[in-house]
Amino acid sequence: MFSISNKHEEFFDYLMTNAEKFHRGALIAHEVMEDVSTISMHLKEIVKLEHTSDKTNQEVIFKLSRVFITPIDREDFYKLT
Repeated sequence: MFSISNKHEEFFDYLMTNAEKFHRGALIAHEVMEDVSTISMHLKEIVKLEHTSDKTNQEVIFKLSRVFITPIDREDFYKLT
């Protein structure tokens, strides 16, 4: 069932969560670019970041399907996540 209430906070929380994970991934990529030998050290964290981000994306898609009014266009949320 659709919800008409306009709860912006959780959508922005999802975007912040993904932004933090993306930032951490960028920092890891920077470290690996500076010293390629560190890739094996970061591999588990990279995989974990990817899986948790995928889970967050699935939650966003689920929430978007259940909410009638969103703070940002649905297409933009899909692009941002």
